[in-house]
Amino acid sequence: MAAPRNTQQLSPEAFARSFKAASRKLWCVAVAVLGDRHHAEDVLQEAALTALGRLESFTPGTGFEA
Repeated sequence: MAAPRNTQQLSPEAFARSFKAASRKLWCVAVAVLGDRHHAEDVLQEAALTALGRLESFTPGTGFEA
């Protein structure tokens, strides 16, 4: 059985604001895990693109950084 679709979608603009607010913390975690600042930036960009592509599954009000 498929999960119910989210009826409250986050706009791309709101996504950008949320991602920007969380990006420093996410980048720090990526650097700690990967040990390379440039690779961490690449991973963060890929994560942003993946998250943006799955925006319809994000539930507003939940932890964006999770």
